[in-house]
Amino acid sequence: MDLAILSPPLSQQARRLFEVAEQLAPGSVCHLTFASPDEDRVTLQDNTLLWNGIDLRTVQTVYIHGLAYADPPLPASVGVQDWGLWQARHVEEQQRFSFLFSALLHLQRWGNRVIPTREALLHAFLLPTWLQEIRRSGIRVPALLCSNEGASVEDFTANNRAVVWRPTTGRAAWQWFGAKQRRHLIALDRPPVLLAEVVPGPLMRAYFVGGKPILVLRQQLPRREVEALEGFCSTELPAYLDEVGRTMQGTLGIEWGMVLFVEKEGKPWIYDLDPDPFYGDLPVSYANYLHQALSAWLLGRPTGELVPPVGWEDRATLFQRRMLQILFDMEESKLRPE
Repeated sequence: MDLAILSPPLSQQARRLFEVAEQLAPGSVCHLTFASPDEDRVTLQDNTLLWNGIDLRTVQTVYIHGLAYADPPLPASVGVQDWGLWQARHVEEQQRFSFLFSALLHLQRWGNRVIPTREALLHAFLLPTWLQEIRRSGIRVPALLCSNEGASVEDFTANNRAVVWRPTTGRAAWQWFGAKQRRHLIALDRPPVLLAEVVPGPLMRAYFVGGKPILVLRQQLPRREVEALEGFCSTELPAYLDEVGRTMQGTLGIEWGMVLFVEKEGKPWIYDLDPDPFYGDLPVSYANYLHQALSAWLLGRPTGELVPPVGWEDRATLFQRRMLQILFDMEESKLRPE
Protein backbone atom coordinates (compact mmCIF):
# COMPACT_ATOMS: atom_id res chain seq x y z
CA MET A 1 0.00 0.00 0.00
CA ASP A 2 1.45 3.38 -1.04
CA LEU A 3 -0.94 5.75 0.73
CA ALA A 4 -3.42 5.65 3.61
CA ILE A 5 -5.74 8.60 4.15
CA LEU A 6 -7.11 8.99 7.68
CA SER A 7 -9.96 11.42 8.30
CA PRO A 8 -13.27 11.96 10.08
CA PRO A 9 -15.96 9.80 8.43
CA LEU A 10 -17.91 12.76 7.01
CA SER A 11 -14.94 14.61 5.48
CA GLN A 12 -15.84 15.34 1.87
CA GLN A 13 -12.37 16.76 1.26
CA ALA A 14 -10.68 13.50 2.30
CA ARG A 15 -13.18 11.45 0.32
CA ARG A 16 -12.51 13.46 -2.84
CA LEU A 17 -8.74 13.27 -2.28
CA PHE A 18 -9.03 9.48 -2.02
CA GLU A 19 -10.97 9.32 -5.29
CA VAL A 20 -8.34 11.40 -7.11
CA ALA A 21 -5.44 9.42 -5.63
CA GLU A 22 -7.13 6.10 -6.47
CA GLN A 23 -7.48 7.20 -10.10
CA LEU A 24 -3.79 8.07 -10.14
CA ALA A 25 -2.65 4.80 -8.51
CA PRO A 26 -5.43 2.17 -8.60
CA GLY A 27 -5.29 -0.29 -5.73
CA SER A 28 -2.51 1.61 -3.92
CA VAL A 29 -4.65 3.86 -1.70
CA CYS A 30 -6.98 3.23 1.23
CA HIS A 31 -9.28 5.58 3.15
CA LEU A 32 -9.65 4.98 6.89
CA THR A 33 -11.63 6.98 9.43
CA PHE A 34 -11.35 7.79 13.12
CA ALA A 35 -14.96 7.90 14.21
CA SER A 36 -15.40 5.92 17.43
CA PRO A 37 -14.07 2.74 19.08
CA ASP A 38 -17.28 0.97 18.06
CA GLU A 39 -16.78 1.77 14.37
CA ASP A 40 -12.98 1.73 14.01
CA ARG A 41 -10.90 -1.13 15.37
CA VAL A 42 -7.39 0.11 16.09
CA THR A 43 -4.73 -2.03 17.77
CA LEU A 44 -1.26 -0.75 18.66
CA GLN A 45 1.33 -3.46 19.35
CA ASP A 46 5.12 -3.53 19.55
CA ASN A 47 5.70 -3.67 15.81
CA THR A 48 2.28 -3.18 14.24
CA LEU A 49 -0.52 -0.64 14.10
CA LEU A 50 -3.64 -2.35 12.82
CA TRP A 51 -6.43 -0.04 11.65
CA ASN A 52 -9.50 -2.00 10.61
CA GLY A 53 -7.22 -4.88 9.61
CA ILE A 54 -4.67 -2.76 7.69
CA ASP A 55 -1.17 -2.59 9.17
CA LEU A 56 -0.20 1.06 8.78
CA ARG A 57 3.45 0.24 9.35
CA THR A 58 3.49 -1.36 5.91
CA VAL A 59 2.05 1.78 4.29
CA GLN A 60 4.60 4.11 2.75
CA THR A 61 2.77 7.40 3.45
CA VAL A 62 0.05 8.09 6.01
CA TYR A 63 -1.88 11.32 5.43
CA ILE A 64 -3.99 12.49 8.37
CA HIS A 65 -6.69 15.09 7.84
CA GLY A 66 -8.99 16.66 10.41
CA LEU A 67 -7.20 15.56 13.60
CA ALA A 68 -6.51 18.99 15.08
CA TYR A 69 -4.58 18.99 18.34
CA ALA A 70 -6.34 20.40 21.39
CA ASP A 71 -5.09 20.67 24.98
CA PRO A 72 -7.20 19.78 26.81
CA PRO A 73 -9.55 18.09 24.35
CA LEU A 74 -12.82 19.97 24.46
CA PRO A 75 -16.05 18.10 25.17
CA ALA A 76 -18.45 17.60 22.31
CA SER A 77 -21.27 20.09 21.96
CA VAL A 78 -24.30 18.16 23.16
CA GLY A 79 -27.66 18.88 24.71
CA VAL A 80 -28.49 18.67 28.38
CA GLN A 81 -27.89 15.20 29.79
CA ASP A 82 -26.89 13.44 32.96
CA TRP A 83 -23.70 15.04 34.33
CA GLY A 84 -22.09 11.74 35.23
CA LEU A 85 -22.71 10.36 31.74
CA TRP A 86 -21.36 13.56 30.19
CA GLN A 87 -18.16 13.27 32.25
CA ALA A 88 -17.69 9.62 31.32
CA ARG A 89 -18.06 10.34 27.61
CA HIS A 90 -15.68 13.27 27.80
CA VAL A 91 -13.03 11.15 29.53
CA GLU A 92 -13.51 8.53 26.81
CA GLU A 93 -12.98 11.20 24.12
CA GLN A 94 -9.83 12.41 25.87
CA GLN A 95 -8.37 8.91 26.07
CA ARG A 96 -9.13 8.17 22.43
CA PHE A 97 -7.60 11.48 21.37
CA SER A 98 -4.45 10.69 23.36
CA PHE A 99 -4.29 7.22 21.82
CA LEU A 100 -4.50 8.55 18.27
CA PHE A 101 -1.61 10.93 18.88
CA SER A 102 0.43 8.14 20.47
CA ALA A 103 -0.21 5.99 17.41
CA LEU A 104 0.92 8.83 15.16
CA LEU A 105 4.12 9.18 17.19
CA HIS A 106 4.83 5.45 16.88
CA LEU A 107 4.45 5.60 13.10
CA GLN A 108 7.00 8.39 12.91
CA ARG A 109 9.42 6.52 15.18
CA TRP A 110 9.10 3.46 12.95
CA GLY A 111 10.14 5.57 9.98
CA ASN A 112 6.82 5.90 8.21
CA ARG A 113 6.19 9.09 6.29
CA VAL A 114 3.41 10.86 8.22
CA ILE A 115 1.78 14.05 6.90
CA PRO A 116 1.35 16.28 8.87
CA THR A 117 3.82 15.31 11.55
CA ARG A 118 2.79 15.18 15.17
CA GLU A 119 5.14 18.09 15.90
CA ALA A 120 3.51 20.23 13.22
CA LEU A 121 0.07 19.66 14.73
CA LEU A 122 1.37 20.49 18.21
CA HIS A 123 2.91 23.74 17.01
CA ALA A 124 -0.14 24.71 15.00
CA PHE A 125 -2.28 24.47 18.14
CA LEU A 126 -0.53 27.49 19.67
CA LEU A 127 -0.17 29.95 16.79
CA PRO A 128 1.76 32.75 18.63
CA THR A 129 4.82 30.55 19.21
CA TRP A 130 4.86 29.53 15.56
CA LEU A 131 4.65 33.12 14.35
CA GLN A 132 7.56 34.03 16.61
CA GLU A 133 9.66 31.27 15.04
CA ILE A 134 8.78 32.61 11.60
CA ARG A 135 9.88 36.09 12.69
CA ARG A 136 13.19 34.80 14.07
CA SER A 137 13.90 33.19 10.69
CA GLY A 138 13.80 36.65 9.09
CA ILE A 139 10.35 36.55 7.51
CA ARG A 140 8.07 39.47 8.29
CA VAL A 141 5.27 39.02 10.81
CA PRO A 142 2.92 41.85 11.90
CA ALA A 143 3.18 43.27 15.41
CA LEU A 144 1.52 40.82 17.82
CA LEU A 145 0.16 40.83 21.34
CA CYS A 146 -1.17 37.85 23.28
CA SER A 147 -2.97 39.17 26.36
CA ASN A 148 -6.15 39.52 28.40
CA GLU A 149 -4.88 42.51 30.38
CA GLY A 150 -6.64 45.80 29.66
CA ALA A 151 -3.69 48.20 29.89
CA SER A 152 -1.52 46.13 27.53
CA VAL A 153 -4.33 45.91 25.01
CA GLU A 154 -4.97 49.67 25.25
CA ASP A 155 -1.28 50.38 24.57
CA PHE A 156 -1.20 47.98 21.63
CA THR A 157 -4.30 49.42 19.97
CA ALA A 158 -3.04 52.97 20.58
CA ASN A 159 0.24 52.18 18.79
CA ASN A 160 -1.42 50.53 15.77
CA ARG A 161 -3.89 52.23 13.46
CA ALA A 162 -6.01 49.10 12.96
CA VAL A 163 -6.04 45.78 14.79
CA VAL A 164 -7.51 42.32 14.23
CA TRP A 165 -7.93 39.47 16.72
CA ARG A 166 -8.37 35.71 16.94
CA PRO A 167 -8.20 33.03 19.66
CA THR A 168 -4.66 32.04 20.61
CA THR A 169 -5.21 28.32 19.99
CA GLY A 170 -6.67 26.17 17.28
CA ARG A 171 -7.95 27.13 13.84
CA ALA A 172 -9.80 30.45 13.63
CA ALA A 173 -10.33 33.44 11.38
CA TRP A 174 -8.91 36.89 12.05
CA GLN A 175 -11.63 39.41 12.88
CA TRP A 176 -11.85 43.15 13.34
CA PHE A 177 -10.93 44.36 16.86
CA GLY A 178 -12.69 47.53 17.97
CA ALA A 179 -14.33 48.99 21.06
CA LYS A 180 -17.06 46.33 21.14
CA GLN A 181 -14.59 43.49 20.91
CA ARG A 182 -12.33 45.04 23.54
CA ARG A 183 -15.24 45.40 25.95
CA HIS A 184 -16.44 41.80 25.57
CA LEU A 185 -13.14 39.94 25.11
CA ILE A 186 -10.57 41.56 27.38
CA ALA A 187 -10.75 40.68 31.07
CA LEU A 188 -8.49 38.89 33.54
CA ASP A 189 -11.08 36.16 34.05
CA ARG A 190 -11.21 35.43 30.30
CA PRO A 191 -8.69 33.59 28.12
CA PRO A 192 -6.03 35.69 26.36
CA VAL A 193 -6.60 36.58 22.72
CA LEU A 194 -4.09 37.18 19.96
CA LEU A 195 -4.00 40.69 18.48
CA ALA A 196 -2.19 41.75 15.32
CA GLU A 197 -1.67 45.01 13.50
CA VAL A 198 -3.40 45.36 10.15
CA VAL A 199 -0.76 45.57 7.42
CA PRO A 200 -2.27 47.29 4.36
CA GLY A 201 -2.19 45.21 1.22
CA PRO A 202 -3.97 42.39 -0.61
CA LEU A 203 -4.84 39.32 1.45
CA MET A 204 -3.29 36.19 -0.05
CA ARG A 205 -3.12 32.50 0.72
CA ALA A 206 -0.40 30.19 -0.58
CA TYR A 207 -0.40 26.38 -0.63
CA PHE A 208 2.84 24.39 -0.39
CA VAL A 209 3.84 20.77 -1.01
CA GLY A 210 7.33 19.53 -0.26
CA GLY A 211 8.33 23.01 0.82
CA LYS A 212 7.49 24.49 -2.60
CA PRO A 213 4.57 26.81 -3.44
CA ILE A 214 2.06 25.31 -5.87
CA LEU A 215 -0.82 27.80 -5.71
CA VAL A 216 -1.27 31.41 -4.62
CA LEU A 217 -4.75 32.85 -4.34
CA ARG A 218 -5.68 36.49 -3.92
CA GLN A 219 -8.90 37.07 -2.01
CA GLN A 220 -11.58 39.54 -2.92
CA LEU A 221 -14.27 40.94 -0.63
CA PRO A 222 -17.80 39.56 -1.13
CA ARG A 223 -19.91 41.27 -3.75
CA ARG A 224 -23.42 42.12 -2.63
CA GLU A 225 -25.10 41.66 -5.98
CA VAL A 226 -24.38 37.92 -6.16
CA GLU A 227 -25.03 35.01 -3.84
CA ALA A 228 -21.39 34.30 -3.08
CA LEU A 229 -18.79 34.68 -0.39
CA GLU A 230 -15.20 35.64 -1.19
CA GLY A 231 -13.80 35.67 -4.68
CA PHE A 232 -10.43 34.08 -5.42
CA CYS A 233 -7.95 34.53 -8.24
CA SER A 234 -4.70 32.64 -8.74
CA THR A 235 -1.58 34.71 -9.29
CA GLU A 236 1.95 34.01 -10.43
CA LEU A 237 4.13 32.39 -7.76
CA PRO A 238 6.16 35.22 -6.17
CA ALA A 239 9.86 34.50 -5.70
CA TYR A 240 9.69 35.40 -2.01
CA LEU A 241 7.57 32.33 -1.32
CA ASP A 242 10.60 30.10 -1.93
CA GLU A 243 12.10 31.39 1.32
CA VAL A 244 8.78 30.89 3.11
CA GLY A 245 8.61 27.30 1.85
CA ARG A 246 12.17 26.54 2.96
CA THR A 247 11.42 27.93 6.42
CA MET A 248 8.20 25.95 6.67
CA GLN A 249 9.93 22.72 5.76
CA GLY A 250 13.30 23.19 7.47
CA THR A 251 12.42 25.15 10.61
CA LEU A 252 8.82 24.20 11.27
CA GLY A 253 8.66 20.74 9.70
CA ILE A 254 5.69 21.58 7.46
CA GLU A 255 5.82 19.89 4.06
CA TRP A 256 2.17 20.39 3.15
CA GLY A 257 0.21 23.40 4.31
CA MET A 258 -1.25 26.84 3.75
CA VAL A 259 0.08 30.28 4.68
CA LEU A 260 -2.16 33.33 5.05
CA PHE A 261 -0.33 36.59 4.39
CA VAL A 262 -0.57 40.17 3.23
CA GLU A 263 1.68 41.35 0.43
CA LYS A 264 3.25 44.75 1.03
CA GLU A 265 6.08 46.31 -0.97
CA GLY A 266 6.93 42.98 -2.56
CA LYS A 267 7.24 41.14 0.77
CA PRO A 268 4.92 38.74 2.62
CA TRP A 269 3.63 39.51 6.12
CA ILE A 270 2.58 36.20 7.65
CA TYR A 271 -0.65 36.02 9.68
CA ASP A 272 -1.36 32.30 9.83
CA LEU A 273 0.02 28.86 9.02
CA ASP A 274 -1.96 25.65 8.73
CA PRO A 275 -0.32 22.21 8.31
CA ASP A 276 -3.72 20.64 7.61
CA PRO A 277 -5.71 23.19 5.63
CA PHE A 278 -9.36 22.82 4.68
CA TYR A 279 -9.57 23.71 1.00
CA GLY A 280 -12.64 21.78 -0.13
CA ASP A 281 -14.78 24.92 0.14
CA LEU A 282 -12.67 26.83 -2.37
CA PRO A 283 -14.07 27.34 -5.87
CA VAL A 284 -14.31 23.94 -7.54
CA SER A 285 -11.49 24.42 -10.04
CA TYR A 286 -9.01 25.44 -7.34
CA ALA A 287 -10.09 22.66 -4.98
CA ASN A 288 -9.70 20.08 -7.76
CA TYR A 289 -6.24 21.38 -8.59
CA LEU A 290 -5.16 21.00 -4.95
CA HIS A 291 -6.63 17.48 -4.85
CA GLN A 292 -4.54 16.55 -7.89
CA ALA A 293 -1.33 18.19 -6.69
CA LEU A 294 -1.58 16.84 -3.13
CA SER A 295 -2.45 13.28 -4.18
CA ALA A 296 0.40 13.21 -6.71
CA TRP A 297 2.89 14.47 -4.14
CA LEU A 298 1.72 12.04 -1.44
CA LEU A 299 2.15 9.18 -3.93
CA GLY A 300 5.61 10.37 -4.94
CA ARG A 301 4.51 11.38 -8.42
CA PRO A 302 5.73 14.54 -10.21
CA THR A 303 3.60 17.66 -9.81
CA GLY A 304 5.48 19.98 -12.16
CA GLU A 305 3.18 19.30 -15.12
CA LEU A 306 0.06 20.39 -13.22
CA VAL A 307 -1.08 23.89 -14.16
CA PRO A 308 -3.29 25.85 -11.74
CA PRO A 309 -6.49 27.43 -13.11
CA VAL A 310 -6.63 31.18 -13.65
CA GLY A 311 -9.26 33.87 -13.28
CA TRP A 312 -11.61 35.11 -10.58
CA GLU A 313 -14.03 32.57 -9.13
CA ASP A 314 -16.51 32.97 -6.29
CA ARG A 315 -16.77 30.58 -3.41
CA ALA A 316 -20.26 29.07 -3.46
CA THR A 317 -22.58 29.35 -0.47
CA LEU A 318 -25.88 27.85 0.63
CA PHE A 319 -27.04 31.15 2.14
CA GLN A 320 -29.79 32.98 0.34
CA ARG A 321 -29.13 36.59 -0.59
CA ARG A 322 -31.18 37.98 2.30
CA MET A 323 -29.36 35.95 4.94
CA LEU A 324 -26.01 36.87 3.43
CA GLN A 325 -26.97 40.55 3.45
CA ILE A 326 -27.80 40.31 7.16
CA LEU A 327 -24.42 38.76 7.90
CA PHE A 328 -22.58 41.46 5.97
CA ASP A 329 -24.53 44.18 7.75
CA MET A 330 -23.61 42.65 11.10
CA GLU A 331 -19.93 42.67 10.17
CA GLU A 332 -20.12 46.25 8.94
CA SER A 333 -21.66 47.34 12.24
CA LYS A 334 -18.46 46.32 14.01
CA LEU A 335 -16.58 49.01 12.09
CA ARG A 336 -18.98 51.87 12.89
CA PRO A 337 -17.95 54.24 15.66
CA GLU A 338 -20.11 54.11 18.75
